[in-house]
Amino acid sequence: MMKIETSLAISKDGYIADKDGGVGFLDKFNDPNSDKYKKLMKHFNKFLNSVDVLLIGETAYLQMEGWGGFPWTGKNIDIFVLSKKDIKGDRVTSCTCSPTEFVAKFKNKYKRLFIFGGAYTLKGYLESNLVDKFYYSEVDVELKEGIYLSTKNELENNYNMKLKKKYKFDGITENIYVKK
Repeated sequence: MMKIETSLAISKDGYIADKDGGVGFLDKFNDPNSDKYKKLMKHFNKFLNSVDVLLIGETAYLQMEGWGGFPWTGKNIDIFVLSKKDIKGDRVTSCTCSPTEFVAKFKNKYKRLFIFGGAYTLKGYLESNLVDKFYYSEVDVELKEGIYLSTKNELENNYNMKLKKKYKFDGITENIYVKK
């Protein structure tokens, strides 16, 4: 059976992006020359090497393309972009499946699905109680408006998740939630 995991950076008040879809609140964590960034990317790439399928929303995918290319192309991972547009690339395919349809179609083909943004894509999987593990990276900032996903309380009360582990580093509280 396929395990479903996700990871998102989220403001203290539950937003994953500002009202224009920007993630400028994460800029201080994205200096590719810093040791912290290199350590984070080493950990993230190690995690990605354990995943065999990635699902990403159209907006998040196109945003990453605009930043100079999608970072997971060329890796041994199949990528599905939740989109009605015909998006194709190196192991990239567009998909219009609902969360339950996607899982039913691929549960025996893949072992580990990683959902990487955005809010609309992830929310369907949370509402369908399909997420097994959620790396909820709470950034010490409040946006007050923007693209909303969930607060930690809502995650526990509305989406059948429980806190398994929590640790802090450099302005981020990493909360690891698992399905109850």
